[in-house]
Amino acid sequence: MMATMSGKRLFSTCRPLWHDNPLGLPRSGTPPSFPRRRGLPEKRKIRDVKKVVAVSSAKGGVGKSTIAVNLALAFARRGIRTGILDTDIFGPSIPTLLNLSGEPRLDDSALPPIPPSYPIPKSHPLSPPSPSLPQRNTHQT
Repeated sequence: MMATMSGKRLFSTCRPLWHDNPLGLPRSGTPPSFPRRRGLPEKRKIRDVKKVVAVSSAKGGVGKSTIAVNLALAFARRGIRTGILDTDIFGPSIPTLLNLSGEPRLDDSALPPIPPSYPIPKSHPLSPPSPSLPQRNTHQT
């Protein structure tokens, strides 16, 4: 059967094919049901972490990493054990702001806390940009 309007073909239909179990999957009893979760995930404590400060913005290049580094260094200066998790997987800037070197790694060991005497950088970037890394917010005219 063909539906037309003003001589134009809109759609085509045919008798639908239907099979009770097209893949031949075994069936026994009722299918498993999984709990549906709505809303926020369950809040769980992070071991050895008392407080979490999140620095967030949907816009790039507004200073999130700079704020996070300055907060972490200020907390460390006061003797508060501090850690930073940079979730920007495409262009993490925390290593640049802290003048760190080496390859990123992920393992089960804990990193030593930054000593409270670590100086807060007055300006950034602390090192010249690498030509192999894409730079953000650069305009060529």
